[in-house]
Amino acid sequence: FYNLSLEVRDMKSVYESMSKFITGELINDFSCETCKKKVDVTKRSCLSELPNILVIHLQRITLNYDTFQNEKINSRLEFPHLLNVEP
Repeated sequence: FYNLSLEVRDMKSVYESMSKFITGELINDFSCETCKKKVDVTKRSCLSELPNILVIHLQRITLNYDTFQNEKINSRLEFPHLLNVEP
């Protein structure tokens, strides 16, 4: 099995959240050990093959940095009855 943790803040659907998951994030000034220089890289995760069981965790609890308290996201997130995860 595989656990997939998806962001839900400002997302309308599970497909949008999965798209953000595989798009990744840009990391500036990463120290490359091979060329000994600072480079920009993209950190991302992808599924090379689907597991028999895929657990999708929705990140509905976030930390509010102004109050330092956890807050629950109650916004609507659409998801289909049958999830198509093909590219």
